[in-house]
Amino acid sequence: MDDCERAIELSEISYRLYSIFYKDKPWDIFYYIHQGWGLALLKKKETKSLDLALKQLGKALCCLPEPSTCVDKIRRQQCHECYALGYAIIGSIYREMQEYPRSKESYDEALRHCSELPQDHPYVYYLYIPFGKTLRIMKEYNQAIDYHTQGLNFIKKEYIFGHYALARAHRALGLDYAEICQYELALKYLKEAFAIYNTMEWTNLLPARKQKMAEEIERIQNNLAMPVLAQQSEKNRKRKTSKI
Repeated sequence: MDDCERAIELSEISYRLYSIFYKDKPWDIFYYIHQGWGLALLKKKETKSLDLALKQLGKALCCLPEPSTCVDKIRRQQCHECYALGYAIIGSIYREMQEYPRSKESYDEALRHCSELPQDHPYVYYLYIPFGKTLRIMKEYNQAIDYHTQGLNFIKKEYIFGHYALARAHRALGLDYAEICQYELALKYLKEAFAIYNTMEWTNLLPARKQKMAEEIERIQNNLAMPVLAQQSEKNRKRKTSKI
């Protein structure tokens, strides 16, 4: 049994146990159960699992009260956080399903709830990274770069998400710039991402991911080399012509 299957099984067990012991079903506990269940299904990245993941996230959101009904300020903020995270995960699910407009719509809803949170709340900047990925796929490159830049600057300043988030933000910007053929910037960010990634010992357990990043860097380097090679080829052609 892999980690995803184990997580799904534990979510099912948690739901059954909490349903027995908490007859009133407190919204925060059951929200996180369904959310975790949905995340585990998302990680499988199979069509059937993605459909089930959407259902679990729908159930998670149904557990939440309307934020305006929360009298306590802390509970109201927690409620907005849960809505933001829930809609963000739904956005990721729709992206995996290649339903990009719906993905964007879900991320927009997540950011709407983030707007109710304190200024510079980390959720906003954390959500910018996956949202930017959807925007890049939709060819909205300027907005993607803007979100990824804001996300990177916040992560560098606060540094609460650790090395992985920092590498992820650098890589996102590198891929953005590659799409608009700004290969030098793309290479800069991708190399920084790869360097950060290599400082994390546990990433040795993910050779496929490291290989993918190495291939991305190689592809950008090849794109950068193409104009130089073309110029050299033209010079050689002219040199041969002049000799004739």
